[in-house]
Amino acid sequence: MYPDEVAKLAYRLERVDIGLKGGKQDQYAAAYGGFNLMDFDSKGVRVQKVDIDDDVANELQYRSLLCYTGTSRESADIIGSQIASFNRGENEKALDESKRLAKEIGKALMDGDIEKAGILLHESWEYKKQFSEKISNKTINNLYDIAIKHGAIGGKVSGAGGGGFMYYICEYDRKAEVAQELLKHGVIVTDFMFDPKGVTSWRSKNE
Repeated sequence: MYPDEVAKLAYRLERVDIGLKGGKQDQYAAAYGGFNLMDFDSKGVRVQKVDIDDDVANELQYRSLLCYTGTSRESADIIGSQIASFNRGENEKALDESKRLAKEIGKALMDGDIEKAGILLHESWEYKKQFSEKISNKTINNLYDIAIKHGAIGGKVSGAGGGGFMYYICEYDRKAEVAQELLKHGVIVTDFMFDPKGVTSWRSKNE
């Protein structure tokens, strides 16, 4: 199956058959792998590969930190509150700025400027918090402030927000310091790797 087919199938299973609320970005990110910019509109999804040199991707991996906050989230409630805010015209600017920043982060990485990508990610997080009052909370804000104080350049909550995992880009030689300080506050640091290929499939024995 092609990545687009895999993403569409995953979306249909999750959103239509099971009835989970959410967008399409997770399915497309997992299906395509690598670094991509994605445009979503009524006509469908357009995936544009962000060409990053291997040495830049390796350095970004080295400087990236993913950790579990220790709190779960109710994605459906958060997504619902974002939709309600949008319908009231309260977060349109934040959404537009987030789209702009996503493109600028992609360009920064193509240029090999991880420092700038981290700064832009911080700016993007400030806008993401404006999507809904449920995106962040006292615990998340405190963890973020600790990370920035000890060497993170920028970061964000993954997915809908409200809990779950947080991702940071750290200064080159301070990732360990950031991790150690966050561990003191109950987070779980998680190993991960960027996947350049995305989902793979194979035929069953009886096919």
